[in-house]
Amino acid sequence: MPNEITRINSAAIQSMTADRRAANLEALLSALSANTQAQIASTWRLYCGWCKAQQVGELELDPVQALAFLTAYPARPSTQRARISHLRTVIGLHADTSSDFNLQFRAVLLQRLKLPTDVDSLMYAEPRKRREKRALRSDEIYSELNREWATPQLTTRNRAIIGLLFYAGLRRSEVCKLQWVDVNFDENTIAIRGAKKRAADNVDYVPLMPAARRLLLAWKAFCAGRKMVFCAISKAGKLLSDSSLSGEKIRLVCGIGANDFMPHDARRTLGTRSLENGTPTNYAQKMLRHKSPDMTLEYAKYIETKELSDKVKLGY
Repeated sequence: MPNEITRINSAAIQSMTADRRAANLEALLSALSANTQAQIASTWRLYCGWCKAQQVGELELDPVQALAFLTAYPARPSTQRARISHLRTVIGLHADTSSDFNLQFRAVLLQRLKLPTDVDSLMYAEPRKRREKRALRSDEIYSELNREWATPQLTTRNRAIIGLLFYAGLRRSEVCKLQWVDVNFDENTIAIRGAKKRAADNVDYVPLMPAARRLLLAWKAFCAGRKMVFCAISKAGKLLSDSSLSGEKIRLVCGIGANDFMPHDARRTLGTRSLENGTPTNYAQKMLRHKSPDMTLEYAKYIETKELSDKVKLGY
């Protein structure tokens, strides 16, 4: 006896409209975390730029085209594996919502592609040299907060960015996507939406400390009525489109000063110095939004070692 699902009227099976496809793509993407969506979007923008330069179609993506793209932008093996995963996700979503057999066939081929393991491959670059993790001293922090840039707008924006990094412990991606609606100046709180290892609709709250509040208000005076907190600025000081900054822009704000720190060093500074000055571990954990106190106590290891050197008594 045939299954009931085989009795569907074939006339009801029709190709999706373009609007319906777009709605389905959006629904499927919304199931991914905000961080994953941002990473996929970054790879896809890079890929589309390459396609435009090469005069090839984005959806003509197959293993040959994927390898050519990856070779054009050498990176660490882990980065290239992430990129091919992002391309598979996009082409797979388009194939799943399309009746185009050729597109579906390319998606299947791409799933079977294995990247070369030879680190001498043209698509791989030398591993990035990681800087030593560190927590900045008070004088170094104040030095960064008092830096001057080319225009008043740039100076005010960058100081606000640095203030959020050191006084709110925001991650680089969280600074990029922060919106003014997330900043409550009346309650002195910041809402962090879809943070690292959180669902896209998850909201965490951190206090808006006085120093960060003052810097943010100074910046808001330049950009009233905008949606995104931080945007790009022209050399003449003009605020550009109301869209989020890239993570690389945030890194450059931190990486060209006298103290030359990484954005995550500010978060490390917040954790280390707060514990060092007697903040209870559970409060520091809440501020840093760690799921486990063990993660917060990682910052205490440095402090314990430092104190140990003062307390150990040697007879020689």
